[in-house]
Amino acid sequence: MSQNNNRDGKRDLYKSFFKCLELSFVVVISILVIVALAFIIFGSGNPANTKVGQIIKLLNDNWKALLILLIPLFYYPIRTFLGELQEIGGAKRKTPEASQPQQRPVDEKKEE
Repeated sequence: MSQNNNRDGKRDLYKSFFKCLELSFVVVISILVIVALAFIIFGSGNPANTKVGQIIKLLNDNWKALLILLIPLFYYPIRTFLGELQEIGGAKRKTPEASQPQQRPVDEKKEE
């Protein structure tokens, strides 16, 4: 009985050790990621001289040209996506040909 309790105690000790190790690992990695992102965004000096700052300034200055390029580029994919959403939701109108069965023209010679 004492060996069983001893084994359970060791298992509990290992579980708590690995939980603590996992938690500390996650905290250290999170801190490193935050510091790296801060360094990338703000840099070590003037933020206007960093690459991210230059890209943000370029996008801010040329947003109209970017808009002119993006609208034709994404028009068709967005239109097809919205069309598929309408079909899924049942909101799309049926065409008159599909909603009404077509009638055959009546031959006048056969009726006589």
